[in-house]
Amino acid sequence: MKGAILAGGTGSRLYPITKTVNKHLLPVYDKPLIYYPLSNLLLTGCKEILIISNPEYLNDLESLLGNGNNYGVKLYYQEQLKPEGIPSAVNLAKKFANGEDIWVSLGDNFIFGSRLQEIYEEVNQSNKATLFIKYVGNIKGFGSAYLKDKKIVNLEEKPNSSLPGWAVTGLYKFPNSVFDYIPQIQPSARNETEIIDLLSLYLKSDNLDFKIFGRGVTWVDCGTVDDLKLADNYVNNYQKINNTLICSPEEIALNLKLISESEFLKNINKFKNSDYYQNLKNTIE
Repeated sequence: MKGAILAGGTGSRLYPITKTVNKHLLPVYDKPLIYYPLSNLLLTGCKEILIISNPEYLNDLESLLGNGNNYGVKLYYQEQLKPEGIPSAVNLAKKFANGEDIWVSLGDNFIFGSRLQEIYEEVNQSNKATLFIKYVGNIKGFGSAYLKDKKIVNLEEKPNSSLPGWAVTGLYKFPNSVFDYIPQIQPSARNETEIIDLLSLYLKSDNLDFKIFGRGVTWVDCGTVDDLKLADNYVNNYQKINNTLICSPEEIALNLKLISESEFLKNINKFKNSDYYQNLKNTIE
């Protein structure tokens, strides 16, 4: 199973914070933001993951994450020369996918909750494209899914509405046919290919499935300062209340037996002077 994390773009909604740094390297409490989608893709069962980003950020991302050995997977890196929309970024993974299905996560999406691994295992049994939706109090600014009789009947890109609704989160699983669908998409008014247009093609061909992230799953699209702070506060409070780490790829790799305990201890030694190191070490004591 292959996976891709889309970590490109300018992060302009976070200016001036992201003027000189990739937003996916910004801290969400005790971890860089990109740790969260990486942790999620480990739970999907992906053993090879492609990080797609702007050329000027790839060295920093690779310096942080390395080749994947610390997590028991293989990590690769791909340049995205200019932002042209999510489907165009996904298309850069065509050679990497090599005929396999592919999970795609937006690099700024925070997803954490119960039963995620079980949900992802169910999705891996499907031959359809799958999206994940979450009910929100204000649908404006999100891709929106409209349901009828427990089926998606329509998708809309960022409706001009402040009503509650089903938001399309930044996690998708595509069959390899996605690379046949993407060339069919025409750029939108903002001269980008839109993920909703791609998903709509699957919907029209009756090849789209969905999963609901219910009350047991937290999702935050960390595209603004307020949302970044919201995710930061959530991780801080959850970890302190429960005396446990969440969304730590090192710990997840250990729990999934992707690495041994001795490899785990060796890998985390580079964090030795930090609270993160001690919290990781506490997980096996």
